[in-house]
Amino acid sequence: MKASIADPSRCGEAFPGHYAVWNSSGTTGVPGVYVSDRDTLATHAALLTSRAAGSGPGVDAPVRRWGWDAFHQRWQGRNQTLIAPHYHWVERLPSPASPPSPGALHAPLFDQETMMGSMIDFDRADGKGKARGYLATSTRAAAPGVVVIQEWWGLQDQIKGVCDRLAAAGYHALAPDLYNGVAVPYHDPDAANQQMTSLNFIDATDNAVRGAVQYFKKQGLKAGLTGFCMGGAVTIIGSVRIPELDAGVCFYGIPPAQAADPAQVRIPLQGHFASRDDWCTPQAVEAFEAAVKAAGKHVDFHMYEADHGFVNEQRDAVHDAPSARLAWERMMNFWKKHLG
Repeated sequence: MKASIADPSRCGEAFPGHYAVWNSSGTTGVPGVYVSDRDTLATHAALLTSRAAGSGPGVDAPVRRWGWDAFHQRWQGRNQTLIAPHYHWVERLPSPASPPSPGALHAPLFDQETMMGSMIDFDRADGKGKARGYLATSTRAAAPGVVVIQEWWGLQDQIKGVCDRLAAAGYHALAPDLYNGVAVPYHDPDAANQQMTSLNFIDATDNAVRGAVQYFKKQGLKAGLTGFCMGGAVTIIGSVRIPELDAGVCFYGIPPAQAADPAQVRIPLQGHFASRDDWCTPQAVEAFEAAVKAAGKHVDFHMYEADHGFVNEQRDAVHDAPSARLAWERMMNFWKKHLG
């Protein structure tokens, strides 16, 4: 996409479905007007916290109102790659000397003050106390719920960002903390493996994950389940073991057959997998899909020329933006079909 217009108010004419946004903080190194697609803009806006008018150094009203990031003000001290990789998806427009007036830009996508999530307690399915998780709520009336399951790294900010992005797209999202507060640094796969192998997958699925699904069902809402890596395997286990589920989307995770019999998948199931993956191998994916079809059932599986973990924008070594965007688009269409 090439920037070819100087008037932000005409952004939609040059780039249909895109939005012009003023960024005064210079996060990318150059303050100015940028154009971004709706999903990327929604991701950024969902990552903001609500801020009183005039608060925060260098954050002006148009920035807050139009959903661009207050990166240095809000996220200082956190993993700053949370936002930075998205700038591969952004083009800069020639900018005026001062911020454009709000009337010159497109209407707001949503009320960002409701978009930031928080940690909550919810009932375990077995009634034995509470589980904790990160909940991001949508402003859409009677929004369906999606339960989001972590990678083997734990409940990282990236997974919380997935919840925020789902909320921005019209779905409540709840990510159970299956490691009880432990988040493993990305440079320590041995520690991540230790955490994952210490997890009782069946108990976690039957109680914490099912409890999160029931959190939505008790409100009379449809509920889906999605997960990444380890969470993808939990998603497939849930597709067999959680009766309240309406649909599931798995990302690069296949459990052992003894944990989830492919013939017992009971819900519409979509999957996104990487061609370069020595954990959830293409051969394992093919075998699972064949077993489901042999049972007379259907799954919607997709393979990408990418590495395991390609959706995780915090991990530059594996993140593949085009594949991640395509997978997200397919997932959102799937949710719309099965959850509404």
